[in-house]
Amino acid sequence: MNPKQLKTLATVLWIVAALSLLPLLNYARMAFVCDSFSVKGHSMDPTIRQGRKVWVNKLLMGARIYKSFDFDTDTLECFRMPGFRKLRVGDIAVFNYPRGWNDSCMGFKINYVYAKRCVAVPGDSISIVDSRYRNSRAEDTGIPEENELRLRNTPDSLMLKAGVLHAGHFAARQEEWTIKDFGPVLVPYSGLRLLMDGETLPIYKDVIEFETGAAAAAWQGREYEFAQDYCFFAGDNVLDSKDSRYIGFVPENFVIGIVRRK
Repeated sequence: MNPKQLKTLATVLWIVAALSLLPLLNYARMAFVCDSFSVKGHSMDPTIRQGRKVWVNKLLMGARIYKSFDFDTDTLECFRMPGFRKLRVGDIAVFNYPRGWNDSCMGFKINYVYAKRCVAVPGDSISIVDSRYRNSRAEDTGIPEENELRLRNTPDSLMLKAGVLHAGHFAARQEEWTIKDFGPVLVPYSGLRLLMDGETLPIYKDVIEFETGAAAAAWQGREYEFAQDYCFFAGDNVLDSKDSRYIGFVPENFVIGIVRRK
């Protein structure tokens, strides 16, 4: 084989090797750096319109690495790579829906994700007063003020007819809390100890059963120590968003990453 043929063969081999590596590089990019998701529904209007593709930055919080690939269960086993910062109030994030395969309890579901705004991080107290989100440690949650004003001006009768007025479903407070008047609720964090009584047990029942795998009623009158960090998410379209007001707290390790802003 003459030098020209050798050079051609080397070029062909290099191209074949490069093309073979492209799928691996693309997978590594999606797993460790960033990934894209298409937004369905109107829960983030007008910030993110239906059908828009968003890019999720996995480097900020650190990429989530699975320790188990058995996704037929509602259990997530993973750890995070080192990141640059924690999730912050006001961040828009993509996370796994926290009700798993059975909507009556908390759990993990691999291919069912939501895009919402984080309005409370572990240790915050979150409430809705006069249709506006209030965070005990943040002046602004990032929810558009005009959306909150629209919620305030919408008659309760219309929302009741549409079945969206009562919030607090996860906390068995449907008849007391509405999407105009909610909480306050302390967002649990790892190491937090709370006495479970008639007020607190209904709020944290699902979390306790998620963490322990046992009925929460056994903790009535006892102090419970939370094992994980949680967040509270809301859709910018507060009139039309299935979010933490209905589905409850989201485990922090369910967060895939933070949506990249323009």
